[in-house]
Amino acid sequence: MDARLRAISNFSITDKCNGRCKMCNIWNTEPRPEPHLEQIESFFQENKETLKDLTFIQLTGGEPFLRTDLPEIVEIVHNAVPDTMIWIPTNGLLPDEIRKTTRLMLNKIEGAKLGITVSLDGDAQVNDAQRGVVDGFKNAVKTIKNLSELKEKHGLGLTTGFTLTDENYVYAPIVQKIAYRLGSDFSFRPINFSEHYYKNTEQQDALSPEQIIPYLDYIAINLKNQKGVLRSVTNLAYINGAKNFIKGDRSLTCSAASESVYIDTVGDVYPCLVMNQRLGNIYQNSLEDILASPSAWEARERIQNLDCPNCWLECEVYRDLIKDRKRLFDAFLWGVTLSS
Repeated sequence: MDARLRAISNFSITDKCNGRCKMCNIWNTEPRPEPHLEQIESFFQENKETLKDLTFIQLTGGEPFLRTDLPEIVEIVHNAVPDTMIWIPTNGLLPDEIRKTTRLMLNKIEGAKLGITVSLDGDAQVNDAQRGVVDGFKNAVKTIKNLSELKEKHGLGLTTGFTLTDENYVYAPIVQKIAYRLGSDFSFRPINFSEHYYKNTEQQDALSPEQIIPYLDYIAINLKNQKGVLRSVTNLAYINGAKNFIKGDRSLTCSAASESVYIDTVGDVYPCLVMNQRLGNIYQNSLEDILASPSAWEARERIQNLDCPNCWLECEVYRDLIKDRKRLFDAFLWGVTLSS
């Protein structure tokens, strides 16, 4: 097979987290040893051929900004795969440190190759309840404001990310408008469940489609008003797919384990954040060998048949949505009919 990846949808650089999120238990587990800079650099240098077509990598955690050497990690990745977009999610709880670290990263990589998602899950009361910390909303908003200034100056990618649950869905369009007002894009994902990443499968209750879906329509209307239909087509297709996912009817095929993988903090490779099937370890085997392993072939077959836990996460879905012309065309037609 062609073992060249297009994305490392998530590369975990730490298990440490300063949040206490209700929808995730990473913070509530014992952190494993973090990969040190030499390990990370060796991985990228030794697997250059397999990674030569990489276009996207997300450096995740835990909370990535808890690593004081995050700028050095970004530099290593950028030097190895200079055409790759590097994205970093954050809970935004350390606004001053995040601004300082982002400035250091922008000294090593141009803004067009670096993006940051800041989590915001409601108004102050709801967000802080979801995230389990006092002043979480205030600090996340300050982080977005700080990064918006860097976006204007350096072209930094910036998105406000919302995790959709039964407790906060009514706030999604409100947070979207806050994000636009602060100079940020907006993204959301329905709550997803995972044994090996979020460690939250004991919470696994279905979302209520009849309650939530009207608010996704509001998100689509806000998006159209902000960007116009043509610039919103892929996002509109994502929203349409999210509605189907919440109804339990995902039909979009997925290229995880073929075009992308998730690499956890100790180097174990999985198809994605939600499918708990270990494919190998990057510090023990080459990525090419891992992608050619029997476990990888089995995972690909299951995923192609949608015989996997299913998710609706931006880091996986958008890669496949942009290939589906019918979904994009249907989203365009839907966008034309949307009205406030």
